[in-house]
Amino acid sequence: MLDSNRHNSQQFRYYFVFSRVLNVFTWDLFRRLGGVIHSSAPRDVRGLKSPITKLAALLLLCALALVSCQRASRRGDQKLIILGVDGLDPQLLKQYIEQGRMPNFAALARTGSFRELTTSIPPQSPVAWSNLITGMNAGGHGIFDFIHRDPKTLQPYFSTSRVEPPKHTVHLGSWVIPIGSGTAEQLREGKAF
Repeated sequence: MLDSNRHNSQQFRYYFVFSRVLNVFTWDLFRRLGGVIHSSAPRDVRGLKSPITKLAALLLLCALALVSCQRASRRGDQKLIILGVDGLDPQLLKQYIEQGRMPNFAALARTGSFRELTTSIPPQSPVAWSNLITGMNAGGHGIFDFIHRDPKTLQPYFSTSRVEPPKHTVHLGSWVIPIGSGTAEQLREGKAF
């Protein structure tokens, strides 16, 4: 993370220096050509065929060519791990880190990043994690609680997924051995990141 920030600031410096050099060069050239170009052409056409416009277009093309020849960013190779702890109070965590009681969390915060997340409405785990995964609220992903109920049978089921047992089983005494696999249906709507 720190390396990518260094790369971005270095790239910004290159752009800044390049734009300053280009700016000084074009203003110097503009001043040498008389500073102001008078034209009797209508305002919307004025300057399109002037030497300054042609030169500016040429410089812009050169600048775009130089920028496009830069080494590609390696952001695609970077990995991101989000460590979320359900029910962890960030205020207590900060307090314990400051007291030195949680050195591993302190090391994670130093080398990576530490951010507080607000909870969801309603404040329940399946809703909050679905919000994080999809970037949507409960109205978007359809998870409002731990359980839902089937309106036809009024039977409750787990809100994030529905699991169906395998169709074929073998009974050996009190044992039931599945033949094949069951199915799991994802009930959360919205695209995960």
